[in-house]
Amino acid sequence: YVVAGQLADLLGLSLARRRTDDDRLMVTLTIPLHQQHTILLVDDNEGLVSLFRRYLRQQPYRVEAAASYREAKATLLSLRPDVIVLDVMLPDGDGWELLQAIRQRRGKAQPRVIVCSVIHDPLLAEALGADTYLRKPVSRGALLDALEHVLSPDRTAAARPAASPRPD
Repeated sequence: YVVAGQLADLLGLSLARRRTDDDRLMVTLTIPLHQQHTILLVDDNEGLVSLFRRYLRQQPYRVEAAASYREAKATLLSLRPDVIVLDVMLPDGDGWELLQAIRQRRGKAQPRVIVCSVIHDPLLAEALGADTYLRKPVSRGALLDALEHVLSPDRTAAARPAASPRPD
């Protein structure tokens, strides 16, 4: 049951068990009917990661986290997030550089990117390819609004195409 519960959690499902009156074990698997989006939160602040997980509990989002530039790049090789929430001050690299690397990836669908920082420079974030900007500290409402904005049907229908080779 433990392994099944862990697998269900990874898939965004809910698994519950209980004993019936006649001592049978009843297991219930709940599959959400709404589409779940994967969010990659790139931030070295564990408290913020916990806060965002709490903000997004009971919402159609699965939150994965990376605490560094290197970890984010490795995670992007195996995870195809719908949205990346990106801090620009990372312990081993620059979030602006990571944003540029994401936007220069060839042959892969481009995730939506929300720059989330104490450095207030939404114009630079937009110029480097961010879809929107959040200034820290972030309220639950602001995070949900930003996610709704970047994932709205109008924006996802016009989502960035995969990067194409640059002319020489």
